[in-house]
Amino acid sequence: MRNKLSITAAAVAISVLLCVLGCETTDFGKKSKEPVGIMTLNEIVKYPRANQLEKEIPTFSGKTIWVNTNAFLHSRNVMDIDMIPSAQKKGFYDLLLKLDYHGKLAWMQLSVNNAYGEVGFLIDGVFYRSITPDKISSEYEDTVLIRGPFDPVTARSLKDNAQVNYKLYNGDPKDRSPL
Repeated sequence: MRNKLSITAAAVAISVLLCVLGCETTDFGKKSKEPVGIMTLNEIVKYPRANQLEKEIPTFSGKTIWVNTNAFLHSRNVMDIDMIPSAQKKGFYDLLLKLDYHGKLAWMQLSVNNAYGEVGFLIDGVFYRSITPDKISSEYEDTVLIRGPFDPVTARSLKDNAQVNYKLYNGDPKDRSPL
């Protein structure tokens, strides 16, 4: 009797251990799998015409604005963000974005098409501000400066979430096999 009880207890203990180590139902120490602080650059639409492609979105000031839902640039293309103190406003920041290859190509097109116009800078689908994109100075350049000014809390949030969001959208570069 005692032998059966110890075998049963050992089997239960092994089952619990295997479940804790291998089951996907436990979330011990795991971080959220949802991206946070998603930034996009979208075309601002002055006269909405296309119901499927254009959307009215809220702004941080409480108003609404129309944008094209196809983003020029998305967090999935931003590998990292650095905060640069703004020359325009003390205590505020400009953002230095490190782009992947696709993001660099998208920025090149964006900066040429909107050289004298503005695009909308959205955070989590809410219009934050409009920006005029600077041109990339060299084809080998993979960083671009977005002139703010961005308040410290927003800039820090975007910086802190940039690498995490990039990995969530694209996977960890260490996990990719070389071609």
